[in-house]
Amino acid sequence: IQAVPSFLIKHDLEKVILGVIDDIRSENSNSDFNQRKEKILTYMACRSAVKFGDSLSLEEMQALVKQLEKSESKFSCPHGRPSMIILEKSELWARFGRKYTGFADGERFRGINC
Repeated sequence: IQAVPSFLIKHDLEKVILGVIDDIRSENSNSDFNQRKEKILTYMACRSAVKFGDSLSLEEMQALVKQLEKSESKFSCPHGRPSMIILEKSELWARFGRKYTGFADGERFRGINC
């Protein structure tokens, strides 16, 4: 290997390549070259993506959210795992041990003891 894309610089290249090879092995080998190339690029992006526990600056986080909003597949990674979820207000309140009272957006907590 003589060069790598800039998005791979911060990553363990050996792990990324071995992961991509492992992913490709599990794929259908009957696909044409362009399909395989697209899969390889997709897997490389996934393998080198920001992972849970990675430290990011505020600017990096904001840039990631903007990129995700422009993505065709915002709600999952190439492997089908969710990249975001949608919670109803009532579920969010329940997870914090509170009862959702149905007050309108923009209103304050109406004296609810938080």
